[in-house]
Amino acid sequence: MDKRTDHVKWEKVKGRGLVDSVFSWSIEDLLSKDLYKDQVEKIPDSFTSTAHYMKAFIIPLQEETHADLLSNAESLAGAPTYRILRPRFCPRSP
Repeated sequence: MDKRTDHVKWEKVKGRGLVDSVFSWSIEDLLSKDLYKDQVEKIPDSFTSTAHYMKAFIIPLQEETHADLLSNAESLAGAPTYRILRPRFCPRSP
């Protein structure tokens, strides 16, 4: 496992492993195209147990989530921006 991600334990709180993993990434990790390089293995055709099945998808899911976040982060530079000159407060509607 990569040095940057080996400190992440998958099941700190049952069901929140992916969330904990994503929030553990630094900005440097997020912007690294090689964060999961050489970690994703071929998913087998058969499994020895339910746990084996679940563990086979952990790294691929993390890698796919990372790739989606990286893609969105890279597109931020081209997003439209607007300068707020003066805030205008509107009355509350009933």
